Amino acid sequence: MVRKKITVSLAATALAVGLGMSGAGSATAASVRPAVVRPLATVSCGGHTTNEPITNEYSTNSSAVYVLQCLLNLSLYYVTIAEDGSFGPATLAAVKRFQTCDDLTVDGSVGPQTWPALVSWANSTGWVDYPCDPS
Repeated sequence: MVRKKITVSLAATALAVGLGMSGAGSATAASVRPAVVRPLATVSCGGHTTNEPITNEYSTNSSAVYVLQCLLNLSLYYVTIAEDGSFGPATLAAVKRFQTCDDLTVDGSVGPQTWPALVSWANSTGWVDYPCDPS
């Protein structure tokens, strides 16, 4: 399976909306509106924040686990887990892989250090486990 992250560079967006104007009769710099570029801070994992509840294999908060699984799938290249809201062995292994590759405490518990790192990696253009291979 080949997985890709799609990114939009600011330069490509500026070019696409025609900010690179030239020639006589072009609008002055003061009248040119800058391109509105949405930051890569929004991922489609529901209403996640960096302050989610502590989540681990004993969690009963299925919506937090669903968000966790979605963020893990967006952050890990070599792992794809079911987004079912159940913190099972595959989710635990993915959390530990993530924590290992991001140099976090590897305890399988997703708390105040792991949530922000997950959100950051999910919104990045890279993968936390590429080239990291803790296996």
